[in-house]
Amino acid sequence: MVPWKMSCRWSMVLAIWVLAVTTTVSALELDIHDYGSVAIAAATTVRNMFSNSTSLDGSINPMNVGDEWKEIDDERTLSSDEGEAYITLIRYWNATGDVLYNDLITKRMDSKRGVENDYRPRKSNGTCRQAVWGLAAMTAAETNFPQGKSMPSWLFLAKRVFSTLSYMYDKSFCDGGIVCSSEAPNEKDALANGMFFQLAARLAYATTDDYERKIYTGAAVMAWEWGVKTQMLDENKWSVAMSVKNTTEGGSTCAPSTRSEWSYMYGLYLSGAAYLLKLNEGLSWEERVPNLLYSVLNKFFIDDVMRELGPRGDLGTNETIVPEMQSQIGMLASSLATVANLIPETAEYIAPSLRITATAAAKQCSGSENGTVCGSEWTSPIYDQNPSLGNSMSAVNVFTSVLTLPEAPKKTLANKAIVGIAVGSGGGVVLIAAAIFLAVRRHKKNREKTGSDTEYSPCHFDPSQDTSCITPHSNGALESTSELPTSKEGGAQTLRHELDGNDIPVEQHEDAISREITPRPGNR
Repeated sequence: MVPWKMSCRWSMVLAIWVLAVTTTVSALELDIHDYGSVAIAAATTVRNMFSNSTSLDGSINPMNVGDEWKEIDDERTLSSDEGEAYITLIRYWNATGDVLYNDLITKRMDSKRGVENDYRPRKSNGTCRQAVWGLAAMTAAETNFPQGKSMPSWLFLAKRVFSTLSYMYDKSFCDGGIVCSSEAPNEKDALANGMFFQLAARLAYATTDDYERKIYTGAAVMAWEWGVKTQMLDENKWSVAMSVKNTTEGGSTCAPSTRSEWSYMYGLYLSGAAYLLKLNEGLSWEERVPNLLYSVLNKFFIDDVMRELGPRGDLGTNETIVPEMQSQIGMLASSLATVANLIPETAEYIAPSLRITATAAAKQCSGSENGTVCGSEWTSPIYDQNPSLGNSMSAVNVFTSVLTLPEAPKKTLANKAIVGIAVGSGGGVVLIAAAIFLAVRRHKKNREKTGSDTEYSPCHFDPSQDTSCITPHSNGALESTSELPTSKEGGAQTLRHELDGNDIPVEQHEDAISREITPRPGNR
């Protein structure tokens, strides 16, 4: 259940629609405690995302601008930016109820699914791009996003992507893992493998069949353990390296090739781990979630404001954040909101920082003639004259993340502290980790005491704690408890979400993720 009253929410949907068809707003002035203010900030920023688009009718990629994009745009090509935009827009719709972009999303995601329904077109252009679209389909499934009548279900499409990615698991070097792109065939990175891990965890959470769930959890555990073995995931420092390369002649041993650290990679592994902790998949996740969470809070926040690390000077390099990577900090914000909903005990550590970050982002979104275009440095209140699509997407995601946080007592934000302990201090880290760990242990014990079939449900015992949740229906179909959209009378409207009749056979998943899988020629 989203944290606002339904009558207020529909008033804001109307306000957002009026905003979309009237004059330009002069600045993003945000009241972080007012749903309407945050929703309008998100709507304004979404509109800025597409201010230069050639078309929004669904016939071409809405990211296309001007004559330079007159190249072929059909089912043979995919764009990561476009896939990320639909993840952003679906979350925006789920948080605000604004349907303005729904037809665009549905048309494009339908036209790009390919003949095999796996978002891997005939003109293969990268596993990472396919994975992004798979996560977009998964986001649509979790929120019961509307789909075309002739389309398979969103969940079916997400499963198809998982199945294809499973076959990309390659033991010819690094003894496992997935290659992101043919442009870097000797490297395996945290983006491709993190997306595979998260997709597997989310499918496990959404799946009601115990046997099939084991397939997905097995794939997720395999992906995590491979990351630890290659030092992509460091469980001593709780860090995530960008990529690994082989260090031996045979290619069986790999080690990090770069120490750059990107926010989205941390978010992928953190939120995926939270799904598995929620599913009660073992004590190891009780340790991994809190430790990786406090690592995120210390690495990617300055005075509770999010910032990107990437290849910055403090990590030994001098590169800047390239435009293609500027959307990632917002993806971390979405991951943190997911963690707060899955494991409510973490919300008191996550929510204050996300709210402060949203306030800071609104101040940075003060550029261009309309005074609402977003720059990149949220740690500065002055517009940095660095606008980009990625910056706008990041801002939208942090605004919608605030809107989807679970309800919690309001906390004072001015002191920039969490429970009175400044994030970044050594003692603060230890106490935060200990507090979260004990809370999670308490949460797990409460689940074990339940002793009913709900112990195996992939949803909260209290559905109001989830912004989206897929639960088993009495006839075996899947039903979402998300209350978006609501009925015309203002009450909740539960939408049915049935598995497609041509669902993927479980055996196909099992074969695909086998540790003894034989890489297929040309699968990179």
